[in-house]
Amino acid sequence: MVNSAPGRVRSNDCCIYQMLNGPVEEIQKLHPIVQLKTRLRLGEIFLSETRNLREAEQVLGKGLLVAQKFPHLSDLHWAIEHLLIQVLSFSLPKSAITRLNKCFSDSQE
Repeated sequence: MVNSAPGRVRSNDCCIYQMLNGPVEEIQKLHPIVQLKTRLRLGEIFLSETRNLREAEQVLGKGLLVAQKFPHLSDLHWAIEHLLIQVLSFSLPKSAITRLNKCFSDSQE
């Protein structure tokens, strides 16, 4: 399905978004890789297509909580961190710099 108007989220993405915001029991049925990749993609959509920074930050923040439970998925963890820093740079630049510095120190450990 082609996105006909900029700034509008496609219906498939809305279904995925509703599923991720559903009951915890339903979310836990998803494989962590699927959940993290979906949250990363939704964050990208919210940032680039709709500029809905609040929703992007919320989706990515929940993704980070999931990623912390699975250390073997560090590549997705850092991809989500990267996108979250981009989101924060639009709304809270000082917070983005602080988070970036924290990521640098965490990556060196």
